[in-house]
Amino acid sequence: KLHNAYQHMMVRACWRFQVVLLASLAPQISGHEAARSMRNALLEDSIPLSVVSYHGGLRLLVDVRPQRFDGEWLPKQRLLLDTGSSTLAFCKRQFIVAAEYEPSNFIACNEYNPGGKTSGYWGPFVTGAIQVAHLTWNMSNYTIMVQETLMPCTDGIDGIFGIAFGQLDAAFVAADKSQIIVSDSNFTCPSNSSGSVWSPLTEHLFSGHSQKLGIFWAGKKGHVYLGEAAVNNEHYSNGHQYALTAKLGEQGYYNIELLSISVGQEIFGHTGPASPCILDTGTPTIVLPQEVYDASTQQNGTLVLRVAGFNSAPNGFIDLVFDLGLLKMFGWVTAGNEATGLILGLPLWAFYYTVFDIRSREVVFIPNSLDVQHASNASHNGGRFLQSLNLV
Repeated sequence: KLHNAYQHMMVRACWRFQVVLLASLAPQISGHEAARSMRNALLEDSIPLSVVSYHGGLRLLVDVRPQRFDGEWLPKQRLLLDTGSSTLAFCKRQFIVAAEYEPSNFIACNEYNPGGKTSGYWGPFVTGAIQVAHLTWNMSNYTIMVQETLMPCTDGIDGIFGIAFGQLDAAFVAADKSQIIVSDSNFTCPSNSSGSVWSPLTEHLFSGHSQKLGIFWAGKKGHVYLGEAAVNNEHYSNGHQYALTAKLGEQGYYNIELLSISVGQEIFGHTGPASPCILDTGTPTIVLPQEVYDASTQQNGTLVLRVAGFNSAPNGFIDLVFDLGLLKMFGWVTAGNEATGLILGLPLWAFYYTVFDIRSREVVFIPNSLDVQHASNASHNGGRFLQSLNLV
């Protein structure tokens, strides 16, 4: 029945879909309007996050509701906040017939976990109203999963809230869905996309005066701050004097340029150009290259990532410092493979509040209140660290 409904949806008249890259600058506004805008940002542009344990790791969740066909709102869906992907995707296929939206002749198809057990999904791209926590965003692009494998659709999670850039959110023409391969061991998307789609959150940022995005995590809770609210909150004001600013990459992900890795006194450098390092809330660990991970198992010193700094950074770099004892205590460091490279997963946000300034192409790291990068004894500081994260 659902597949028939999907087929019916795909042949409805007046298909219309905008696959666009938004890049607009808001006009200058007066000081009074700017002050009012800042107050509104503080009051409105903050999205609360909840936290669950899923498949052995902690995940951040956003509450989202699509609009129902009668104008009311469908039940709250808890979506995984993912800076490593760009699509808002609901797991419930029933929304194909229950939600109110404008259909398109495009589909989403996304593959995950390179080098490991493949996961992914496909479904139609649609445009409709959604509620994200207390915010209502009209004409938002999202998808509804028709088929999925190994996606976060169980254990209290109802889909993905991707907030990376449009390059990762490929749109394929609906006719190409015959090229999709879905099995227990394989998920393959069509080879040629027809364009890309901005996620609802990214589109919201690009429609405003400020293109800042702040992500805060404190164990059982967190927040996403939009626009100027990202630099007008206690997490920023309490530690901005210790801020570290890096270049923000332009590969679709939120990524920084890795120059070297140090484990204690051992340095793993690069002889060639800098390597991209992805900042991914959807990964529950810090994923290290195998040789670096092997070295980390032998000591409890510090893990230091030297990355390319923004223009004002002394010597052209900054150092992100992590206590290895704490990382290993919580199981927050794992080995990757050649396909994954280095990924700064969710544990990054236990150590740093981050502000992405998309317009300026920079990311600011604010050490958290415990200042864990200077902790000298993991067993002594572990309890305080847990308390600071509201985990005990």
